[in-house]
Amino acid sequence: MSDDLARRLADLTAALDRPAALEGEQPDLDLSAQLARFRAKLGPDHPELARLLARLETRLLQDNTVRDLDRQMAQHARDHYSDRLIKTRSGAAARLGDLFSKRSRTERWYGRRAFDHLMRSAEPVFPEECSKAARTGALDLVRHDPPAIDVVLPTRNRAKTLIRAVSYALAQSLPPKRILIIDDGSTDATSQLIEDRFGPELASGQIEVIATPPQGAAAARNEGLQRADGDLVAYLDSDNLWTLDCLLYLAAALMRAPERESAYGAICRHNLDDHWSDILYRPFDRAALERENFIDLNVFIHRRSSPVTQIGFDPALTRLIDWDFILAATRHDAPLAVPVIGGHHIVSKPALGNITRTEPLEPNLALIRAKLDG
Repeated sequence: MSDDLARRLADLTAALDRPAALEGEQPDLDLSAQLARFRAKLGPDHPELARLLARLETRLLQDNTVRDLDRQMAQHARDHYSDRLIKTRSGAAARLGDLFSKRSRTERWYGRRAFDHLMRSAEPVFPEECSKAARTGALDLVRHDPPAIDVVLPTRNRAKTLIRAVSYALAQSLPPKRILIIDDGSTDATSQLIEDRFGPELASGQIEVIATPPQGAAAARNEGLQRADGDLVAYLDSDNLWTLDCLLYLAAALMRAPERESAYGAICRHNLDDHWSDILYRPFDRAALERENFIDLNVFIHRRSSPVTQIGFDPALTRLIDWDFILAATRHDAPLAVPVIGGHHIVSKPALGNITRTEPLEPNLALIRAKLDG
């Protein structure tokens, strides 16, 4: 080890021990910010150390994102739902067989009516706020012939958040048949973490990993969509989370209306950079959708037999990919609006590098407008 590198490492150790150790720096307890400043001082002579520090910064930001999300979700619930009684089920969601062994025909009949009533509501609710009867109705709709659901989940260098997203998908009360993880050229520990955490699911085929060179979100989703062979296809981003009854309510809506091609729910959005949360949802309105997207892909589900399966995602787009896909999917068949919050969409540019924060808006918007006008 060169004397200069040894000195640099000693400086780094001192910086970690004492927040103000770097000359001229103000005290700062933000470890990721300390690492970033120290990396900037390295210069070009130590590329390996610079890469190590950059990886440490990313990992710290991702760890903090999980912590910040939990805090912001809790705050949002307190701020916006303090007047409602939210009953949270403990543990993983109960499985279908256990639930139906306790349901009488009368309960299921009232459940169907309660679910119909829920579908007519204009205001979205968290699954925990749905009546017991409405949930019974949803379960009854899928119990005779549960649909096989494939989940398309693209990822790149989000090992930390990916594990959490997959865990929530596996914990669904209506579990997916298969989760197709498209590893779009990750250079972090994604592959190893998946093997370590989900060995049984990989062995059984419930999780399948497709490794590809870096090709972008649209092409990665198309890779998963082409391999899907279930009845229904759902989508989950590696930095987002589903509520435990997300697939149940979306699938039940389609089972209730076999003539319809797709359905969507509400989603709770959390901007960790600007510290706000809200709920994205409105009843379907094609004209409004062409003006601005109000359907999040993470709570959108469609039949694999739908024409949009062949259309796929447009790889010419680097942003607004979801909106373009949903516009195509709903062009000739209006989706069912399900007023249940099915997930949490998380935005944090430093930790996650979300497309909405890193890719330009105008050229992508122009491409979509040209399609709509064509």
